[in-house]
Amino acid sequence: MYNLMTDGSVGRILKTQVMNVLKNHKGRENAIKASRISRMLSYKDDSITSSVVRGVIHQIVQDECLPVGSCNRGYFVLTEVERKLYLDNLIKRRDRIKERILWIRNFKLN
Repeated sequence: MYNLMTDGSVGRILKTQVMNVLKNHKGRENAIKASRISRMLSYKDDSITSSVVRGVIHQIVQDECLPVGSCNRGYFVLTEVERKLYLDNLIKRRDRIKERILWIRNFKLN
């Protein structure tokens, strides 16, 4: 399905704009929320929602290999020092999710 906000020339422009914003937010202490990016890029309307921004950030991580991290304060470009800590945190989260999947899978419903 074609999405005007993420595909084609509009999508490429939006991706570039979001990347430029993220590159100015290096390090966890400089995190920026998707809603803030949305407001920065929406200009005269609300067509660029937080959900659209989150999707674009996901694409940027995959397509552009930009090391973007996230925390409760928003998104940020990882510093070299933060990279290992962030990876360790992701691995711990993955392991807890696997445990929860097994628990739910084996839970007997009445």
